[in-house]
Amino acid sequence: MRRFLPLWIGQLLSQIGSGLTTFGLGVWVYQETGSVTRFALIALFSTFPGIVAAPFAGLVVDRFSKRAVLCCTNLGSGAVVAAIAALLARGALSPWHLYLLLGVSSVLQAVHWPALIASSTALVEPALLSRTSGMIQLGDAASRIAAPSLAGLLLASLHLWGLLLVDMASFAVGALSVLLTPGLPAAPQAPPEAGKASPLAGLGEGWRFLRGEAGLLALLVAFAGFNFIDGVVQVLLTPLVLSFSSPSALGVVVSCAGLGILAGSLTASLLPAPRERVRWILGLSLAQAAILAVGGLRPSLALVGAAVVGYASCSPLVNAFSQSLWQERAPLEIQGRVFALRRMVAWSTLPLAYGLAGPLADHVLEPWFAPGGLLASLVGSWFGTGKGRGIAFLFSALGLLAAAGQLVAARYRPLRDLDLPPAA
Repeated sequence: MRRFLPLWIGQLLSQIGSGLTTFGLGVWVYQETGSVTRFALIALFSTFPGIVAAPFAGLVVDRFSKRAVLCCTNLGSGAVVAAIAALLARGALSPWHLYLLLGVSSVLQAVHWPALIASSTALVEPALLSRTSGMIQLGDAASRIAAPSLAGLLLASLHLWGLLLVDMASFAVGALSVLLTPGLPAAPQAPPEAGKASPLAGLGEGWRFLRGEAGLLALLVAFAGFNFIDGVVQVLLTPLVLSFSSPSALGVVVSCAGLGILAGSLTASLLPAPRERVRWILGLSLAQAAILAVGGLRPSLALVGAAVVGYASCSPLVNAFSQSLWQERAPLEIQGRVFALRRMVAWSTLPLAYGLAGPLADHVLEPWFAPGGLLASLVGSWFGTGKGRGIAFLFSALGLLAAAGQLVAARYRPLRDLDLPPAA
């Protein structure tokens, strides 16, 4: 773990810096335009380009030195922030500039993530892989907890300029941590015949590996389905809370999510991985589904807050156990492509969730739960009627659907067999 710590600390600080910028840019867009749609486009452009670029990102990770890839992605992300700062200084920054630049940043992050995971595989022993995954997820928890409150303070004193400068510095620290980390894998030695092949020929190796791993493929499909549900929750949690409470209460709920992620990440980082990881993945996912099904039954801040903490605390453990299974089974020389492919498939449902959640709530479910609506008389006694209750019904329906999916997945033998040691 001593070899991994310098790399982890640098990337942790970089993630916190990015959280500051994300918060500040979101506030800037909403204040400049007053449009929720333009604000929501930040999330879309921050994810979709990276999903499209993922297979090519994996090819880059496997063909070049992990040290060079991690340095370049940190410095490239810093350059994106510098470009935003330059446009802001000239008074020329507009939302479409942000969408374009955030798309570039999304592609860089699509390269950075599999390089970081493949590096951790080479730096630590297999028994510690779940812990390193939990540590990496601590960066997400820290950015969710610390970044919003810290960014609010810095915006008042340093304005958006200050956040951008802090983020640029954090990427420089991230690049420096890569240079100080010993033992990062060098670029692989290509066989003589590789020079005659197209660089794109290697893209299929990740697919071929996945086709031969029925259990991992089933796990990936399950994650893609649950990510769709998670995307809907991300979009609609804010209007659900605001339908019966205040913006300050929403801030408390968001902090609850960060605390849940922090608790789960710390647990994954400190405790050894269980022997039967698939059973734990399915069990924790089933718990999340149950929490989602009951979390919105009543317009209660205490109920929603408790549900958010429970739901969020399960995610880092599920991700850590899953990540270690992938790292054990994928050969190191193709892990970049495998992990990039995995992320592309798992995240492919997020844009669909982001696009469907709002219209489904606004034009279908909320009218159905208005007084006299289609479902108000049928299940209104369970969920209530009026603003936000259609969203609550959707959360419960998605929770029941997810629970059914986990129970079906548990009966698939290749998935259960992932708990057996990998073949030599």
